[in-house]
Amino acid sequence: MEKPAEGNAVEAARGRLGLDEEQFRALRSFLEARPFGVPIACDHTHARTEEWAGRMGVDMDALIEALKSFGGVCDCQVLARVTPERFGWRP
Repeated sequence: MEKPAEGNAVEAARGRLGLDEEQFRALRSFLEARPFGVPIACDHTHARTEEWAGRMGVDMDALIEALKSFGGVCDCQVLARVTPERFGWRP
């Protein structure tokens, strides 16, 4: 039985992202962190994503390229554009 096109697109997106749901949520949580109650200002790079990937042992270059392909051209855009729904996960 063939999968619906939407299901195939979700699977393809997950494959391109290279993270499972738990890792994806951990990345978003790391990017949303507010140390001492103060948000971290975006410097329009992937500095925080790179820090997280390094700590987690995730292929940094592959992750950055995947995030860019989904519109996440910097850390703040990762939060704004690379949403759980894109991968078939709940918000």
